[in-house]
Amino acid sequence: MLRVLGVLKVATVEQPQQIAAPHLSHRHTDKPTPSKRKQARTASHTGALSDLHKHGLAQNGGRLPDGDRLRNLTPTGLKAAARELGWPVGEMGDPARGAGRTGACTL
Repeated sequence: MLRVLGVLKVATVEQPQQIAAPHLSHRHTDKPTPSKRKQARTASHTGALSDLHKHGLAQNGGRLPDGDRLRNLTPTGLKAAARELGWPVGEMGDPARGAGRTGACTL
């Protein structure tokens, strides 16, 4: 999650799942509703985001019109992501702020 958010800057919980584990999109078809299928697909990514949030590395960045929450890294999270990616901290850019208020682009 740290690497994906380090590159994307802002994402919904489903976007990293689609990038990091696209094969999970075809699983969980036995769930009764689309909401339950999405919840099952993204459970591990939601947990990872929760851990990042608990440690001050990620924060909620607003909501999209369809109700999905956007997540982004804090300045400390950007430094941690730079370390994970092996990139210089100066090349990471600034934290994404207010993306949900202006309608951030989604994948």
